[in-house]
Amino acid sequence: MRIVEDPTLGRLTYPDSMSDAQIYADIDNRLMGLLTPKPKTSALGQVKEVAKGIVPGIGGVAESAAIGVGGFYADLAKAYGIGPGAEPVAKGIQSLSQKVAESPVGKFFEPGEGYEVAPKLGRALGSVAGIALTRPFGRGVPLSTGAAMGAGEQIERAVEEGALPSQRMTASVLGAATGLTEALPVELAFARAMKLMPGSVMNQGLQIVRNAALTGGVEGAQEAAQNFLQNLIAKNIYKPDQELIEGVGEGAAYGAGAGAIFQAALDLTVGRKAVRGAQKAQQAKTPQEAAEKIAEEVANPELTEEEKKQRQRAEIRQKQLDRGINLIDEDDLTALGLKPGKKADGTYNKLLGKNLSDPDDIEAIRKTFDSYLSGTRQKINDITTIQKVLDKQIAGEPLNLFETLVAKNYNGEDIDAYLDGLITNFRLVVQLPLYPLYLLLPLPPLLKNSSTPRHYSVCVS
Repeated sequence: MRIVEDPTLGRLTYPDSMSDAQIYADIDNRLMGLLTPKPKTSALGQVKEVAKGIVPGIGGVAESAAIGVGGFYADLAKAYGIGPGAEPVAKGIQSLSQKVAESPVGKFFEPGEGYEVAPKLGRALGSVAGIALTRPFGRGVPLSTGAAMGAGEQIERAVEEGALPSQRMTASVLGAATGLTEALPVELAFARAMKLMPGSVMNQGLQIVRNAALTGGVEGAQEAAQNFLQNLIAKNIYKPDQELIEGVGEGAAYGAGAGAIFQAALDLTVGRKAVRGAQKAQQAKTPQEAAEKIAEEVANPELTEEEKKQRQRAEIRQKQLDRGINLIDEDDLTALGLKPGKKADGTYNKLLGKNLSDPDDIEAIRKTFDSYLSGTRQKINDITTIQKVLDKQIAGEPLNLFETLVAKNYNGEDIDAYLDGLITNFRLVVQLPLYPLYLLLPLPPLLKNSSTPRHYSVCVS
């Protein structure tokens, strides 16, 4: 490393490979830059320059890959005495790229005056995008493209240094190995975008920022490692004075910025589709569930809100049963005609939350029913009460548990057996937890002008 102390520019460092004439020319250029007024730039201009640099960056991917493939096979042919080798191939492709850059289209993408960082960042972003654009052609194509780019960089540098064909071939093979890492940040970026989950605007914003930081770090590290390895290859094969850290810092910086921008853009495009897909998956987690839901809607196009609520509860209950849980909830007790009472030890509160999969809880339910029956037995034969219950039954109004017992007792049914039958139904749920028929059909009322008891509401509603 050569160090120059300039009274105006201060301490300057140059690699040992630079000659005195090159160093003096660089110092003169720096001093002239201080005297020349810098053109005005703007934030919008910076964004524009980044965007303009993307296309040349993609072109650079194609150029390097073409030199890598064409140059390697040209040197391989020369090893068998065929053709001039990689040098004319590399120079021919570079000449073609130069003509494109000097054309009216190429002039449009030239960096604007005064902008230095933004165009380089755009080209780095274009390099990442160029790899990403090969993904639709197959998962192995990005790897092949990266390998060709790595080989192309070595062939360009080796030709410039006047390396022998055998040296170029060895360097290009090793360069191709380092180029395989080009696809890593791209694949990770797509994987992160596909995992973007639904949430609030703030939540999704945090996900995008986190993903950008992670991908930027990976891309920066990849560029730094690849530049270092390319320098190491050159130093050990055809350029002994090659500085190992040359271009490492700059490559890492631009790579990190390009990776972060690429990830953010990917999250806002591919990621949004993934979010919409996740939202649909929440509504129907499997194709089978989606088909069942559609079939249900076709079979019952005019469901009432209450019927929809019952079916939703039935689905929830089924999931509980699948996990060995079957808790009595408020709707179960409402279906029985029980309402919350003021007493904490009332029948409603004693039954609420009992697990129908627990034998101890089933026994507690039996005792609660026995207690309820003993407390209401003396009122069941009351003439006035019977008349009110019969009127409600004829009118089709829902009956509570007590009124149901009154109606059954009036019809000559065994109300003890009826309550015991509820417990039997509880046990049936424990033994046979799957009721697909009841899950698909509207639930029958507990009692609807019929002497035939239907007690399925507690079990499956």
